[in-house]
Amino acid sequence: MSVVSVIPTESGGAVCLMYRARTWLERVSAWHLIGAGMLIRFAFCLLWAAFEPSPYYAPVEGTRFFDAGSDGYVQIARTLYLTGEYAFSPGGPPVHNRPPVHPVVMLIFGAWSAEYWYVFWFIGTALLSGAFMALIAALGRMFALTPLQIKIVLLVLAFHPYLIFATKSTTFIMEATVLLPLVLYLFLLGLRGRRAGAALSGIACGLGALTHGSFLLLPGVLGGLGLLWPGVRWSRKLTSVGCLILGTALVLLPWTIRNYRQFHRFIPVVTGQGILYWIGDSIFAGRLGYSVGPIFKEVTGREPEIAFSGFVDPADDALMWSLARKDMLERPGNTLRRTALGAYGFWAPFLPSESKGLLCALLNLPFVLAAVVMLLRNLVQRRLHFHHLVLACLIVYFNLVFAFFLAVVSYFVMVLPLLFLLVACLLVAPRRSATVPARPTVFPRQST
Repeated sequence: MSVVSVIPTESGGAVCLMYRARTWLERVSAWHLIGAGMLIRFAFCLLWAAFEPSPYYAPVEGTRFFDAGSDGYVQIARTLYLTGEYAFSPGGPPVHNRPPVHPVVMLIFGAWSAEYWYVFWFIGTALLSGAFMALIAALGRMFALTPLQIKIVLLVLAFHPYLIFATKSTTFIMEATVLLPLVLYLFLLGLRGRRAGAALSGIACGLGALTHGSFLLLPGVLGGLGLLWPGVRWSRKLTSVGCLILGTALVLLPWTIRNYRQFHRFIPVVTGQGILYWIGDSIFAGRLGYSVGPIFKEVTGREPEIAFSGFVDPADDALMWSLARKDMLERPGNTLRRTALGAYGFWAPFLPSESKGLLCALLNLPFVLAAVVMLLRNLVQRRLHFHHLVLACLIVYFNLVFAFFLAVVSYFVMVLPLLFLLVACLLVAPRRSATVPARPTVFPRQST
């Protein structure tokens, strides 16, 4: 007699469907799910490029729409390929508001082809998608999820509509989505005694900072959490945190020296805080047009010289950032207001359209609310483990960084895999973890 035949008839077809789905998941390999997610992303990107026009992308060589790039990254990659200069165009001024990792990745995946670079870029984004899914699976194993539970998380990641949609992006999002779980995974390996993992975590964090400035404070956040991690010897904690900070600094040092030699000023990774603060201020105030120009002209008496959402002269951005700090001191209520609006806008970005914000809200907010409710429930029921807090803190950190500056585009993509992993871990957290070395708890007497 089959198992299906003994299911009570009054349970209906839903139970039978769930049983078949579970049986299928138990039989399928995690790599099959990752591969399926990569293939569907590549197919979607090709279809989207063939049919979706986009008049606001700046052109590069070639005749098709996707011979253009977002935010100047592919222009830098093309210039690197043609002349070796780090500029938006051959012979142009050096760039200081775009860090180098993303242009280099774009150069590897297709910028050497003026006509068809987007095809190779989509191969790259599909591979990056497979990489972050594999890393989430590795973190799931580290946090003692069962193979079936990991496959459920992978199923969500592989076929989540917005994660598929975001794969077409030509910005830094895909690299950031890989580097964030990579930094966490390697750092936790260091806490478990893997010296190579501790050293590599710093290198990965440095690469993250050279992908986007939001990673710059991550060593402090993750290092502080690592020092608090229960059940790990202090010598190992200090070694892992030290490697994280040292590795990050060593990776950032050559780029910092380059910036100082080019611009004769200390620039940690990139500029852009000044212009982003005032762009965000106008958007959060309900004015969707950029208000940087009038403010800059009022202060300096001249028109700003801007390329790809950044000042050509880093001194101009430094001036606007000094005005931003003054504005924050004079209007603390406005700072709180824009951060609160941005915290919501991070999950439901309303640019370029309100319909996009509504769709993102429907897809993201239920999981955010579920995570908050389950964090509180697990705390009351003594099921809250320290890795839950680590995942939550990393999500909140990136949420607040983008909320303060500009949370109106899809930056949430880079933390969405961690959110799904957090929800899965909270759902299955046991009351006791003394027998599970990968699951230290926030309650000292239960820690490993």
